[in-house]
Amino acid sequence: MVKPGKPTAVTVTLQPDVTAEVERVAEEEGCTKSELLQLALNKYLSDRRWEKMFRENEANARKLGIFPEDVQRFVYDIRDERRPDSGSRS
Repeated sequence: MVKPGKPTAVTVTLQPDVTAEVERVAEEEGCTKSELLQLALNKYLSDRRWEKMFRENEANARKLGIFPEDVQRFVYDIRDERRPDSGSRS
């Protein structure tokens, strides 16, 4: 997703093989090289934010003594609490 606003030009140097692939993929996708690189960079930055959040939450869970095997039990417990007939798990 490209955010609206005034674009800023940035110069990027790529290896020839990468440049050729960017040109090929942009043509296949029906977009400009600039649009393709912007989408790729946005994806990278989004993934990086998620990974950072995951690492921070993982560290916080460790501090609280919560381990991956506890998570499913927590999910079931919360679902049971929210279920109108909060008697049994099905």
